Amino acid sequence: MLDHYYGLTDAQRRILEEAWQYMGMDNELTGLDEFLNDLEKSGGKVVKGYGNELALSTLLTKVKMLVENRPFFITRPGEFYGNEPIRLLDINDLMEYGIHVLDLSGLDLIDQQALVALILNNIFRVSTMRRDRPVFIVVEEAHNYAPSVGLSLSTSTLIKIAREGRKFGVGLCIISQRPSKVHQDVLSQCLTQVFKRIINPVDLRYVRNVVEFISDEDLWEVRVLNEDDALVTGLAVSMPLPIKVRDRLTEHGGITPTLTPRSSITRV
Repeated sequence: MLDHYYGLTDAQRRILEEAWQYMGMDNELTGLDEFLNDLEKSGGKVVKGYGNELALSTLLTKVKMLVENRPFFITRPGEFYGNEPIRLLDINDLMEYGIHVLDLSGLDLIDQQALVALILNNIFRVSTMRRDRPVFIVVEEAHNYAPSVGLSLSTSTLIKIAREGRKFGVGLCIISQRPSKVHQDVLSQCLTQVFKRIINPVDLRYVRNVVEFISDEDLWEVRVLNEDDALVTGLAVSMPLPIKVRDRLTEHGGITPTLTPRSSITRV
């Protein structure tokens, strides 16, 4: 994250990696000032070998900026931060049971990407150590987290899960209205596809190029699907399967409200 937000020189990277060994971090929460002091002391042992005190000083500034400027970090331990109770995200508890929805809409996109990378990396790490509890990850607006063009901190994480997650019990479903904007290394690993209507020719061409189990006839059918229709292709079905999507059980958050007159007006 430091490298993504502020960039790290080779010297800063070496200092951070070796100083981390001296610091002996545990599971206890550490205040930012205490952490920076420990990093400065431990980094000082490394700096002597490289003779680059400026690299250590700049590294400390970057760490401070990272923690203070990102909304998902706290700077001091305790039960409350301001007036809000602190709720730590425990990946093991998150994976234990149930369905969890993480709403990141209040964050800037670059912070959303960082948090997605952090959470999914930890889910993957835990899954490699315990394979008795499968996990199914659904990523909405996937083009924001694994874009086909440009840099994103979460792209490499999603590619890793798409390629390697199956053997560790980590399933992945990506959802996007613009498949052409999703990184092709992620999209090509989705071996079952559910298509709603797509009419954008760029998206249609992209789907044709990266999806193995779709023909030109299937693409034509995707263009003319009704609102409640979908087309399933890929390993889950022996042939392309048109389906009807049942009515939703919950209220649509983005539905356009109808305008109804509150009273009649008579002009004289």
